[in-house]
Amino acid sequence: MVSIGVPLKWFGPPSFNYAEVVRCSAHFLHFARKAQQYYEENLVPGQALTTIRLRTKENDIMIAPGEHIVFIAFQEVSEPAEVETKKEE
Repeated sequence: MVSIGVPLKWFGPPSFNYAEVVRCSAHFLHFARKAQQYYEENLVPGQALTTIRLRTKENDIMIAPGEHIVFIAFQEVSEPAEVETKKEE
């Protein structure tokens, strides 16, 4: 995504529409910038934060904040519970 939070490309399940992708991108951009700022200024001054890895039971999320672009990769993205229950009916 670009530095203002607009996704450049999106590949994923159809249940995630573009509006949801933009909202998700903005949240991760804010998180990445705050984490980067805290890490570089307070936690380990003088070192750059290059990658953030988040792991949940079902997903693995890699965030690589850059100067003008933030790369976010979701691995094993699961669909929301609402979508899964509708398919079962």
